[in-house]
Amino acid sequence: MQLLFKPLLRFGINPSIQSTAMWSMLESFSSPFFSLLLIPILTHSLGLEKYGLYVMVLAFVGLFSFTGLGMNTSITYYLAVNHQTSNAKNIAERLGTALSVTLLGTIAFSLIFLLAFTLFEPVLQKTYPQLIAQQSLIYVALLLLIFTQCDMVISAALKGLQQFKASSKLEFLIRFVGFVTVVLVATILKNVTVIIIFAVIIAFFSMMLRFKVLSKVVDIRLSDIKLDRQYAGEFFHFGKWMTLQNISGAIFGSLDKIMLGLLFSTTVVGTYNIIISITQLSHYVLASASSFILPKISASTASIKILRKSYYKSLVVSALVTLLMMLVLTLLYPFIKGHFNLVNIKYEYFILLISYGVLAICVPPYYFALGFGKVKLLSNINTISAVVGIVAIMLLINKYEILGAVLSRAVYTIAVTLTFFVPPLLFKNNLENSHEHIKLLKTK
Repeated sequence: MQLLFKPLLRFGINPSIQSTAMWSMLESFSSPFFSLLLIPILTHSLGLEKYGLYVMVLAFVGLFSFTGLGMNTSITYYLAVNHQTSNAKNIAERLGTALSVTLLGTIAFSLIFLLAFTLFEPVLQKTYPQLIAQQSLIYVALLLLIFTQCDMVISAALKGLQQFKASSKLEFLIRFVGFVTVVLVATILKNVTVIIIFAVIIAFFSMMLRFKVLSKVVDIRLSDIKLDRQYAGEFFHFGKWMTLQNISGAIFGSLDKIMLGLLFSTTVVGTYNIIISITQLSHYVLASASSFILPKISASTASIKILRKSYYKSLVVSALVTLLMMLVLTLLYPFIKGHFNLVNIKYEYFILLISYGVLAICVPPYYFALGFGKVKLLSNINTISAVVGIVAIMLLINKYEILGAVLSRAVYTIAVTLTFFVPPLLFKNNLENSHEHIKLLKTK
Protein backbone atom coordinates (compact mmCIF):
# COMPACT_ATOMS: atom_id res chain seq x y z
CA MET A 1 0.00 0.00 0.00
CA GLN A 2 2.87 2.36 0.76
CA LEU A 3 4.32 1.65 -2.66
CA LEU A 4 0.97 2.43 -4.26
CA PHE A 5 0.62 5.77 -2.49
CA LYS A 6 4.27 6.79 -2.64
CA PRO A 7 3.58 9.03 -5.70
CA LEU A 8 1.00 10.90 -3.62
CA LEU A 9 3.60 11.56 -0.94
CA ARG A 10 6.29 12.44 -3.45
CA PHE A 11 4.15 15.07 -5.15
CA GLY A 12 3.21 16.68 -1.84
CA ILE A 13 -0.53 16.07 -1.86
CA ASN A 14 -2.31 17.11 1.35
CA PRO A 15 -2.24 14.37 4.10
CA SER A 16 -6.01 14.49 4.55
CA ILE A 17 -6.49 13.90 0.82
CA GLN A 18 -3.93 11.07 1.03
CA SER A 19 -6.04 9.40 3.71
CA THR A 20 -9.21 9.95 1.69
CA ALA A 21 -7.59 8.55 -1.43
CA MET A 22 -6.40 5.49 0.47
CA TRP A 23 -9.86 4.59 1.72
CA SER A 24 -11.40 5.37 -1.64
CA MET A 25 -8.75 3.24 -3.36
CA LEU A 26 -9.35 0.31 -0.98
CA GLU A 27 -13.06 0.51 -1.74
CA SER A 28 -12.48 0.70 -5.47
CA PHE A 29 -10.10 -2.26 -5.48
CA SER A 30 -12.74 -4.48 -3.86
CA SER A 31 -15.16 -4.21 -6.79
CA PRO A 32 -12.85 -5.33 -9.63
CA PHE A 33 -11.18 -7.82 -7.28
CA PHE A 34 -14.44 -9.59 -6.42
CA SER A 35 -15.64 -9.31 -10.03
CA LEU A 36 -12.49 -10.99 -11.30
CA LEU A 37 -12.77 -13.75 -8.71
CA LEU A 38 -16.37 -14.34 -9.77
CA ILE A 39 -15.53 -14.88 -13.43
CA PRO A 40 -13.78 -18.30 -13.12
CA ILE A 41 -16.19 -19.41 -10.39
CA LEU A 42 -19.33 -18.54 -12.35
CA THR A 43 -18.04 -19.81 -15.69
CA HIS A 44 -17.10 -23.10 -14.02
CA SER A 45 -20.31 -23.47 -11.98
CA LEU A 46 -22.83 -22.13 -14.49
CA GLY A 47 -21.02 -22.60 -17.78
CA LEU A 48 -20.27 -19.81 -20.24
CA GLU A 49 -23.84 -19.71 -21.59
CA LYS A 50 -25.52 -19.19 -18.20
CA TYR A 51 -22.76 -16.83 -17.15
CA GLY A 52 -23.56 -14.77 -20.24
CA LEU A 53 -27.23 -14.73 -19.19
CA TYR A 54 -26.20 -13.47 -15.75
CA VAL A 55 -24.18 -10.70 -17.42
CA MET A 56 -27.15 -9.76 -19.61
CA VAL A 57 -29.39 -9.34 -16.56
CA LEU A 58 -26.86 -7.01 -14.94
CA ALA A 59 -26.55 -5.17 -18.27
CA PHE A 60 -30.34 -4.78 -18.29
CA VAL A 61 -30.20 -3.18 -14.83
CA GLY A 62 -27.35 -0.94 -15.99
CA LEU A 63 -29.20 -0.02 -19.16
CA PHE A 64 -31.91 1.69 -17.13
CA SER A 65 -29.78 3.14 -14.34
CA PHE A 66 -30.72 6.65 -15.53
CA THR A 67 -34.07 6.27 -13.73
CA GLY A 68 -32.32 7.68 -10.65
CA LEU A 69 -32.60 11.04 -12.46
CA GLY A 70 -29.10 12.16 -11.45
CA MET A 71 -30.01 12.45 -7.76
CA ASN A 72 -26.85 10.70 -6.55
CA THR A 73 -24.54 13.29 -8.15
CA SER A 74 -26.83 16.16 -7.18
CA ILE A 75 -26.94 15.22 -3.50
CA THR A 76 -23.16 14.75 -3.38
CA TYR A 77 -22.60 18.22 -4.82
CA TYR A 78 -25.20 19.87 -2.59
CA LEU A 79 -23.94 18.32 0.65
CA ALA A 80 -20.30 18.97 -0.18
CA VAL A 81 -21.04 22.68 -0.68
CA ASN A 82 -23.68 23.24 1.99
CA HIS A 83 -23.57 20.65 4.77
CA GLN A 84 -21.40 22.80 7.07
CA THR A 85 -23.65 25.85 6.76
CA SER A 86 -27.10 24.21 6.49
CA ASN A 87 -29.12 23.17 9.50
CA ALA A 88 -29.96 19.53 10.16
CA LYS A 89 -33.60 19.94 9.14
CA ASN A 90 -32.78 21.30 5.68
CA ILE A 91 -30.24 18.54 5.06
CA ALA A 92 -32.75 15.86 6.10
CA GLU A 93 -35.46 17.37 3.90
CA ARG A 94 -33.17 17.53 0.86
CA LEU A 95 -31.96 13.96 1.44
CA GLY A 96 -35.58 12.84 1.72
CA THR A 97 -36.44 14.63 -1.52
CA ALA A 98 -33.51 13.05 -3.39
CA LEU A 99 -34.54 9.57 -2.21
CA SER A 100 -38.22 10.10 -3.01
CA VAL A 101 -37.44 11.38 -6.53
CA THR A 102 -35.21 8.35 -7.14
CA LEU A 103 -37.81 5.95 -5.79
CA LEU A 104 -40.65 7.50 -7.81
CA GLY A 105 -38.55 7.60 -10.97
CA THR A 106 -37.48 3.94 -10.82
CA ILE A 107 -40.92 2.63 -9.84
CA ALA A 108 -42.66 4.67 -12.57
CA PHE A 109 -40.21 3.43 -15.18
CA SER A 110 -40.59 -0.18 -14.04
CA LEU A 111 -44.37 0.00 -14.39
CA ILE A 112 -44.11 1.62 -17.84
CA PHE A 113 -41.60 -1.01 -18.94
CA LEU A 114 -43.80 -3.88 -17.76
CA LEU A 115 -46.80 -2.39 -19.58
CA ALA A 116 -44.81 -1.99 -22.80
CA PHE A 117 -43.37 -5.49 -22.43
CA THR A 118 -46.89 -6.92 -22.11
CA LEU A 119 -48.23 -4.96 -25.09
CA PHE A 120 -45.35 -5.95 -27.41
CA GLU A 121 -44.98 -9.52 -26.18
CA PRO A 122 -46.34 -11.06 -29.42
CA VAL A 123 -43.79 -9.14 -31.50
CA LEU A 124 -40.97 -9.99 -29.12
CA GLN A 125 -41.98 -13.64 -29.14
CA LYS A 126 -41.33 -13.81 -32.88
CA THR A 127 -38.19 -11.67 -32.92
CA TYR A 128 -36.49 -12.53 -29.64
CA PRO A 129 -38.03 -15.73 -28.23
CA GLN A 130 -35.08 -16.17 -25.87
CA LEU A 131 -36.02 -12.85 -24.23
CA ILE A 132 -39.60 -13.92 -23.61
CA ALA A 133 -38.32 -17.15 -22.07
CA GLN A 134 -36.63 -15.11 -19.35
CA GLN A 135 -39.62 -13.04 -18.19
CA SER A 136 -39.13 -13.98 -14.53
CA LEU A 137 -35.56 -12.67 -14.67
CA ILE A 138 -36.80 -9.33 -16.02
CA TYR A 139 -39.22 -8.91 -13.10
CA VAL A 140 -36.51 -9.64 -10.56
CA ALA A 141 -34.07 -7.35 -12.39
CA LEU A 142 -36.54 -4.45 -12.08
CA LEU A 143 -36.64 -4.92 -8.30
CA LEU A 144 -32.86 -4.94 -8.28
CA LEU A 145 -32.92 -1.67 -10.25
CA ILE A 146 -35.17 0.06 -7.69
CA PHE A 147 -33.13 -0.92 -4.64
CA THR A 148 -29.79 -0.27 -6.34
CA GLN A 149 -30.71 3.26 -7.39
CA CYS A 150 -31.90 4.23 -3.91
CA ASP A 151 -28.78 2.66 -2.40
CA MET A 152 -26.60 4.76 -4.72
CA VAL A 153 -28.22 7.99 -3.48
CA ILE A 154 -27.56 7.08 0.16
CA SER A 155 -23.97 6.14 -0.65
CA ALA A 156 -23.52 9.45 -2.51
CA ALA A 157 -24.91 11.32 0.51
CA LEU A 158 -22.32 9.74 2.80
CA LYS A 159 -19.54 10.87 0.47
CA GLY A 160 -21.01 14.34 0.20
CA LEU A 161 -20.91 14.53 3.99
CA GLN A 162 -17.18 13.63 3.85
CA GLN A 163 -17.82 10.22 5.49
CA PHE A 164 -15.32 8.47 3.23
CA LYS A 165 -13.95 6.07 5.83
CA ALA A 166 -17.36 4.86 7.00
CA SER A 167 -18.66 4.70 3.44
CA SER A 168 -15.68 2.71 2.17
CA LYS A 169 -15.75 0.23 5.05
CA LEU A 170 -19.45 -0.33 4.57
CA GLU A 171 -19.06 -0.69 0.80
CA PHE A 172 -16.35 -3.30 1.22
CA LEU A 173 -18.47 -5.27 3.70
CA ILE A 174 -21.50 -5.24 1.40
CA ARG A 175 -19.47 -6.31 -1.62
CA PHE A 176 -17.85 -9.11 0.35
CA VAL A 177 -21.21 -10.44 1.54
CA GLY A 178 -22.57 -10.18 -2.01
CA PHE A 179 -19.55 -12.02 -3.39
CA VAL A 180 -19.82 -14.89 -0.89
CA THR A 181 -23.58 -15.18 -1.47
CA VAL A 182 -23.28 -15.32 -5.25
CA VAL A 183 -20.49 -17.91 -5.03
CA LEU A 184 -22.51 -20.17 -2.70
CA VAL A 185 -25.72 -19.92 -4.72
CA ALA A 186 -23.92 -20.43 -8.04
CA THR A 187 -21.94 -23.40 -6.73
CA ILE A 188 -24.82 -25.16 -4.97
CA LEU A 189 -27.94 -24.29 -6.99
CA LYS A 190 -26.44 -23.29 -10.37
CA ASN A 191 -29.51 -21.16 -11.16
CA VAL A 192 -29.26 -17.63 -12.56
CA THR A 193 -32.74 -16.58 -11.38
CA VAL A 194 -31.97 -17.57 -7.79
CA ILE A 195 -28.65 -15.68 -7.96
CA ILE A 196 -30.45 -12.49 -9.03
CA ILE A 197 -33.09 -12.96 -6.30
CA PHE A 198 -30.34 -13.10 -3.70
CA ALA A 199 -28.78 -10.02 -5.31
CA VAL A 200 -32.10 -8.21 -4.76
CA ILE A 201 -32.16 -9.26 -1.10
CA ILE A 202 -28.60 -8.05 -0.59
CA ALA A 203 -29.37 -4.75 -2.34
CA PHE A 204 -32.35 -4.21 -0.02
CA PHE A 205 -30.38 -4.88 3.17
CA SER A 206 -27.50 -2.79 1.81
CA MET A 207 -29.88 0.13 1.32
CA MET A 208 -31.30 -0.19 4.84
CA LEU A 209 -27.89 -0.62 6.48
CA ARG A 210 -26.45 2.37 4.66
CA PHE A 211 -29.50 4.43 5.63
CA LYS A 212 -28.95 3.49 9.28
CA VAL A 213 -25.33 4.69 9.07
CA LEU A 214 -26.49 7.89 7.36
CA SER A 215 -29.07 8.53 10.11
CA LYS A 216 -26.25 8.56 12.67
CA VAL A 217 -24.45 11.27 10.73
CA VAL A 218 -27.56 13.32 9.92
CA ASP A 219 -30.82 13.23 11.84
CA ILE A 220 -32.91 11.63 9.12
CA ARG A 221 -35.70 9.07 9.47
CA LEU A 222 -37.79 7.09 7.00
CA SER A 223 -40.62 9.57 7.58
CA ASP A 224 -38.39 12.28 6.06
CA ILE A 225 -38.46 10.56 2.68
CA LYS A 226 -41.02 12.76 0.99
CA LEU A 227 -41.08 15.03 -2.02
CA ASP A 228 -40.48 18.75 -1.66
CA ARG A 229 -41.02 20.54 -4.98
CA GLN A 230 -38.65 23.39 -4.17
CA TYR A 231 -35.77 21.09 -3.27
CA ALA A 232 -36.54 18.80 -6.19
CA GLY A 233 -36.30 21.82 -8.47
CA GLU A 234 -32.89 22.69 -7.03
CA PHE A 235 -31.62 19.16 -7.65
CA PHE A 236 -33.01 19.03 -11.17
CA HIS A 237 -31.34 22.33 -11.98
CA PHE A 238 -28.03 20.61 -11.30
CA GLY A 239 -29.05 17.05 -12.03
CA LYS A 240 -30.89 17.54 -15.34
CA TRP A 241 -27.61 17.60 -17.22
CA MET A 242 -26.37 14.56 -15.32
CA THR A 243 -29.64 12.82 -16.20
CA LEU A 244 -29.06 13.45 -19.90
CA GLN A 245 -25.52 12.13 -19.56
CA ASN A 246 -26.69 9.15 -17.49
CA ILE A 247 -29.32 8.15 -20.04
CA SER A 248 -26.90 8.11 -22.96
CA GLY A 249 -24.12 6.61 -20.84
CA ALA A 250 -26.33 3.84 -19.46
CA ILE A 251 -27.53 2.91 -22.94
CA PHE A 252 -24.00 2.89 -24.32
CA GLY A 253 -22.61 0.94 -21.35
CA SER A 254 -25.09 -1.92 -21.65
CA LEU A 255 -26.34 -1.91 -25.25
CA ASP A 256 -23.33 -3.81 -26.61
CA LYS A 257 -23.91 -6.74 -24.22
CA ILE A 258 -27.65 -6.77 -24.85
CA MET A 259 -27.16 -6.75 -28.63
CA LEU A 260 -24.50 -9.47 -28.54
CA GLY A 261 -26.91 -11.65 -26.59
CA LEU A 262 -29.90 -10.99 -28.81
CA LEU A 263 -28.04 -11.18 -32.15
CA PHE A 264 -25.68 -14.03 -31.30
CA SER A 265 -25.75 -15.91 -27.97
CA THR A 266 -25.20 -15.53 -24.24
CA THR A 267 -21.94 -17.46 -24.73
CA VAL A 268 -20.63 -14.57 -26.83
CA VAL A 269 -21.76 -12.15 -24.10
CA GLY A 270 -19.89 -14.18 -21.52
CA THR A 271 -16.67 -14.11 -23.53
CA TYR A 272 -16.99 -10.38 -24.18
CA ASN A 273 -17.61 -9.64 -20.51
CA ILE A 274 -14.50 -11.55 -19.49
CA ILE A 275 -12.18 -9.30 -21.49
CA ILE A 276 -14.18 -6.20 -20.49
CA SER A 277 -13.91 -7.04 -16.78
CA ILE A 278 -10.17 -7.56 -16.97
CA THR A 279 -9.08 -4.71 -19.23
CA GLN A 280 -11.22 -2.06 -17.53
CA LEU A 281 -9.20 -2.40 -14.31
CA SER A 282 -6.88 0.42 -15.36
CA HIS A 283 -9.83 2.80 -15.63
CA TYR A 284 -12.31 1.51 -13.06
CA VAL A 285 -9.94 1.62 -10.11
CA LEU A 286 -8.88 5.21 -10.73
CA ALA A 287 -12.44 6.34 -11.46
CA SER A 288 -13.68 4.98 -8.14
CA ALA A 289 -10.65 6.12 -6.16
CA SER A 290 -10.91 9.64 -7.58
CA SER A 291 -14.57 10.11 -6.71
CA PHE A 292 -13.50 11.90 -3.51
CA ILE A 293 -12.28 14.79 -5.69
CA LEU A 294 -15.84 16.01 -6.35
CA PRO A 295 -16.78 16.79 -2.73
CA LYS A 296 -13.23 17.91 -1.90
CA ILE A 297 -13.09 20.44 -4.76
CA SER A 298 -16.70 21.56 -4.27
CA ALA A 299 -16.00 22.31 -0.62
CA SER A 300 -12.51 23.72 -1.17
CA THR A 301 -11.47 27.23 -0.24
CA ALA A 302 -7.97 26.86 -1.69
CA SER A 303 -6.58 29.40 -4.12
CA ILE A 304 -6.73 28.85 -7.85
CA LYS A 305 -2.97 28.48 -7.90
CA ILE A 306 -3.05 25.63 -5.39
CA LEU A 307 -5.96 23.91 -7.16
CA ARG A 308 -4.18 24.11 -10.50
CA LYS A 309 -1.06 22.61 -8.95
CA SER A 310 -3.07 19.79 -7.36
CA TYR A 311 -4.75 19.12 -10.68
CA TYR A 312 -1.53 18.59 -12.59
CA LYS A 313 -0.11 16.44 -9.79
CA SER A 314 -3.20 14.25 -9.95
CA LEU A 315 -2.68 13.86 -13.69
CA VAL A 316 0.87 12.63 -13.14
CA VAL A 317 -0.22 10.16 -10.44
CA SER A 318 -3.05 8.88 -12.65
CA ALA A 319 -0.72 8.37 -15.59
CA LEU A 320 1.83 6.46 -13.46
CA VAL A 321 -0.80 4.17 -11.92
CA THR A 322 -2.48 3.59 -15.29
CA LEU A 323 0.73 2.70 -17.09
CA LEU A 324 1.70 0.31 -14.31
CA MET A 325 -1.66 -1.48 -14.46
CA MET A 326 -1.58 -1.66 -18.26
CA LEU A 327 1.88 -3.24 -18.10
CA VAL A 328 0.70 -5.86 -15.59
CA LEU A 329 -2.40 -6.70 -17.66
CA THR A 330 -0.26 -7.00 -20.80
CA LEU A 331 2.10 -9.45 -19.10
CA LEU A 332 -0.87 -11.47 -17.82
CA TYR A 333 -2.47 -11.81 -21.27
CA PRO A 334 -1.03 -15.26 -22.13
CA PHE A 335 -2.32 -16.68 -18.84
CA ILE A 336 -5.74 -15.04 -19.24
CA LYS A 337 -6.09 -16.28 -22.79
CA GLY A 338 -5.21 -19.85 -21.83
CA HIS A 339 -7.26 -20.01 -18.64
CA PHE A 340 -10.48 -18.70 -20.20
CA ASN A 341 -9.87 -20.35 -23.57
CA LEU A 342 -10.03 -17.05 -25.49
CA VAL A 343 -8.91 -18.63 -28.74
CA ASN A 344 -10.29 -15.96 -31.05
CA ILE A 345 -9.48 -12.99 -28.81
CA LYS A 346 -6.27 -11.02 -29.36
CA TYR A 347 -6.53 -7.57 -30.84
CA GLU A 348 -9.80 -7.02 -28.97
CA TYR A 349 -8.00 -7.38 -25.63
CA PHE A 350 -5.31 -4.82 -26.41
CA ILE A 351 -7.69 -2.35 -28.06
CA LEU A 352 -9.77 -2.36 -24.89
CA LEU A 353 -6.67 -2.10 -22.70
CA ILE A 354 -5.51 1.05 -24.51
CA SER A 355 -9.02 2.52 -24.52
CA TYR A 356 -9.49 2.10 -20.78
CA GLY A 357 -5.99 3.42 -20.16
CA VAL A 358 -6.83 6.64 -21.98
CA LEU A 359 -10.12 6.91 -20.07
CA ALA A 360 -8.24 6.53 -16.79
CA ILE A 361 -6.05 9.53 -17.52
CA CYS A 362 -9.23 11.53 -18.24
CA VAL A 363 -10.59 10.81 -14.74
CA PRO A 364 -8.96 13.78 -12.89
CA PRO A 365 -10.09 16.33 -15.54
CA TYR A 366 -13.64 15.02 -15.25
CA TYR A 367 -13.86 15.22 -11.47
CA PHE A 368 -12.09 18.57 -11.20
CA ALA A 369 -14.50 20.13 -13.70
CA LEU A 370 -17.49 18.47 -12.04
CA GLY A 371 -16.31 19.66 -8.63
CA PHE A 372 -16.57 23.25 -9.89
CA GLY A 373 -20.10 22.69 -11.13
CA LYS A 374 -19.36 22.53 -14.87
CA VAL A 375 -21.95 19.83 -15.19
CA LYS A 376 -23.56 21.14 -18.39
CA LEU A 377 -20.30 21.17 -20.34
CA LEU A 378 -19.29 17.72 -19.08
CA SER A 379 -22.76 16.38 -19.80
CA ASN A 380 -22.59 17.63 -23.39
CA ILE A 381 -19.18 16.00 -23.93
CA ASN A 382 -20.22 12.69 -22.40
CA THR A 383 -23.61 12.66 -24.10
CA ILE A 384 -22.08 13.29 -27.52
CA SER A 385 -19.45 10.63 -26.84
CA ALA A 386 -22.08 8.10 -25.78
CA VAL A 387 -24.26 8.84 -28.80
CA VAL A 388 -21.25 8.35 -31.08
CA GLY A 389 -20.56 5.07 -29.31
CA ILE A 390 -24.19 3.94 -29.63
CA VAL A 391 -24.16 4.65 -33.37
CA ALA A 392 -20.93 2.64 -33.65
CA ILE A 393 -22.56 -0.26 -31.78
CA MET A 394 -25.53 -0.27 -34.15
CA LEU A 395 -23.25 -0.22 -37.19
CA LEU A 396 -20.47 -2.58 -36.14
CA ILE A 397 -21.73 -5.34 -33.83
CA ASN A 398 -23.99 -7.10 -36.33
CA LYS A 399 -21.07 -7.43 -38.76
CA TYR A 400 -18.02 -7.82 -36.55
CA GLU A 401 -19.50 -9.38 -33.38
CA ILE A 402 -17.12 -8.93 -30.38
CA LEU A 403 -14.61 -6.91 -32.43
CA GLY A 404 -17.42 -4.52 -33.38
CA ALA A 405 -18.33 -4.01 -29.71
CA VAL A 406 -14.67 -3.38 -28.85
CA LEU A 407 -14.25 -0.85 -31.67
CA SER A 408 -17.39 0.93 -30.47
CA ARG A 409 -15.82 1.43 -27.06
CA ALA A 410 -12.65 2.72 -28.70
CA VAL A 411 -14.69 5.25 -30.70
CA TYR A 412 -16.35 6.41 -27.47
CA THR A 413 -12.94 6.85 -25.81
CA ILE A 414 -11.66 9.03 -28.65
CA ALA A 415 -14.67 11.33 -28.30
CA VAL A 416 -14.57 11.54 -24.51
CA THR A 417 -10.93 12.72 -24.48
CA LEU A 418 -12.35 16.22 -25.03
CA THR A 419 -12.78 16.22 -21.24
CA PHE A 420 -9.02 16.48 -20.93
CA PHE A 421 -9.09 20.08 -22.20
CA VAL A 422 -11.83 21.34 -19.87
CA PRO A 423 -9.91 22.10 -16.62
CA PRO A 424 -7.06 24.04 -18.30
CA LEU A 425 -9.64 26.25 -20.00
CA LEU A 426 -11.43 26.76 -16.69
CA PHE A 427 -8.21 27.71 -14.95
CA LYS A 428 -7.34 30.13 -17.73
CA ASN A 429 -10.68 31.80 -18.35
CA ASN A 430 -13.29 31.78 -15.62
CA LEU A 431 -12.25 29.52 -12.75
CA GLU A 432 -11.98 32.53 -10.47
CA ASN A 433 -15.67 33.30 -11.06
CA SER A 434 -16.63 29.68 -10.47
CA HIS A 435 -14.77 29.64 -7.16
CA GLU A 436 -16.41 32.90 -6.05
CA HIS A 437 -19.78 31.36 -6.86
CA ILE A 438 -19.01 28.41 -4.61
CA LYS A 439 -18.07 30.73 -1.73
CA LEU A 440 -21.32 32.67 -2.20
CA LEU A 441 -23.29 29.45 -1.99
CA LYS A 442 -21.60 28.71 1.32
CA THR A 443 -22.71 32.03 2.81
CA LYS A 444 -26.38 31.44 2.01
